[in-house]
Amino acid sequence: MKCMLDLDGVLVDFIADAHRYYGLSYSYEDYPYELGNYHNCPPPNSEMTTREFWDGLAEEFWENIPWMHDGHEILTMVERAFGRENICLLTSPIPNYSNIVGKLKWVARELPEYAQRYLVGPAKSFCASPNTVLVDDADFNIEAFAKAGGRTVLVSRPWNSRHATDTMPLFRIQLHIVSAEHRRSQQ
Repeated sequence: MKCMLDLDGVLVDFIADAHRYYGLSYSYEDYPYELGNYHNCPPPNSEMTTREFWDGLAEEFWENIPWMHDGHEILTMVERAFGRENICLLTSPIPNYSNIVGKLKWVARELPEYAQRYLVGPAKSFCASPNTVLVDDADFNIEAFAKAGGRTVLVSRPWNSRHATDTMPLFRIQLHIVSAEHRRSQQ
């Protein structure tokens, strides 16, 4: 089984770092937006337009995004479940595309073993198949991937439908279920 692994919101802390970059307050403990609402860019507590928000995020921003607090643990669990050789990073570009080079520099520095195993594109569902799992934080990506025939694991975050659950226990259960379903389908 292959695994397509998202970066932003799963391994790297895009939301908190974008707030920091723009000098805006942000806290996961006191989440400032509507829970379950993915559309928090630009932040409602800013005066920026959507275009100003995305255009302001330079390549250096993307190159230096910090890991999510549980990003290393998620990566370790995914590698154990699927094997490193069966994982491909799958990330979406932003409208001005400055993030692509920055993300690739981040991958080269932080995850050099994946420097030749990544895909960039917004249509993640094109990678769906019965033998492929998408690990992502966006409900719309998960829904489209499942509809296209793929298996999915939604990482609990304040901005998605699993916002009320503790991330790691649910993540472990989801990985176990996907792995067990795959094993059964292979028998």
